[in-house]
Amino acid sequence: MKPRLVLDTSFVLPFLGVNVRGIDPGIVEEYASQGYELLYPLLALPELLGVITRAAEKRGLGKLPREALEGIEALIRGEDVKLVEPRFEHIATALELRLRGHRDIFDCIFYSTALHEGAALLTADETLLKFIKAEGYDASIILLVRTRR
Repeated sequence: MKPRLVLDTSFVLPFLGVNVRGIDPGIVEEYASQGYELLYPLLALPELLGVITRAAEKRGLGKLPREALEGIEALIRGEDVKLVEPRFEHIATALELRLRGHRDIFDCIFYSTALHEGAALLTADETLLKFIKAEGYDASIILLVRTRR
């Protein structure tokens, strides 16, 4: 079985033509070349769509660039990154994490999806890692990428 890797939104954005400051877009390609199956929770699509529309607005665009639309279509088709349908345990754990004090529900969704899919989670979110450790959850599945300044 292939190793599995849940990507947080920062690592999916380059597939849609959005560069993320401080993150090497080649890191995901590196994991893919090592045979990882790349995953993104379907429940996180609203976050992704919000980020790309805000990026387009910041640039004064009246519509999304074709590259972004093609990237969304490829994501829906599962070309490079497979969308993971939510299961009850994904939602239950995400809500538990949120109620235990983690403020970002999407971070909770990424972590719970990775946990229940037997995957690692690629993130640049140190706050999530600290929270997971402090609450006694399995932090070994989190692959923290330090951002370049």
